[in-house]
Amino acid sequence: MSKGGEPSTADPMFAPVHSESVAAPAIAKNRGITSGAFAITQSNPAPEASIRWVDYLYSYEGAMFFNKGPEGILWEYTDKENRVKQYLPVPDGKEMEDYRATLTPNYGIPAPTLSMDDINKGLKTDFDLWVEQETKQKLLDKGARIPFPTLFLTVEEQTEISSLNSDLKTYVNQMEAKFITGAEPLTGWDNYVATVKKMGGERMVEINQAAYDRWKSN
Repeated sequence: MSKGGEPSTADPMFAPVHSESVAAPAIAKNRGITSGAFAITQSNPAPEASIRWVDYLYSYEGAMFFNKGPEGILWEYTDKENRVKQYLPVPDGKEMEDYRATLTPNYGIPAPTLSMDDINKGLKTDFDLWVEQETKQKLLDKGARIPFPTLFLTVEEQTEISSLNSDLKTYVNQMEAKFITGAEPLTGWDNYVATVKKMGGERMVEINQAAYDRWKSN
């Protein structure tokens, strides 16, 4: 979708491939929410206010502020009621992204925030709109779905998961590489599954299932 480093609509987006073994390809859809990461130290004088600030990032106003910076610097509304905007000239003649990095920590990091179309309403280039249309026709309209929601564990569950993962994740990653490269024949799959169970795989499933059930009930 780009030639020589420049955006181009001359190369269409590839459609997901699938085999005769399945009726349709598996297409993962963005969850629209990033849990990200943040920390509150024990010296924080107002942890409740800090949590309210993080909650604010999951609103339209908060996500807009966190993504684009304050209104009137890099952007402004042309139709506030319908959330339509336009970009403003970047101060000091700098590049947009370089200047945006001075306004918000939501730059190159997995920041907690909300992703919604209204944030970029009116700010999309012709190339952005083309990608959006290609995505709709070839992915979203073809059965794309969220593969798994963002789950939140209790302190006790997270402690147990972390303990199990210390060895289990390393083993799974190593065996994945071996199966792919052929270092481990597929005839060893049953033994691999049995080992995963012995290392606590089934307990990890139970914990995540409980967290999923809580999510689904809400």
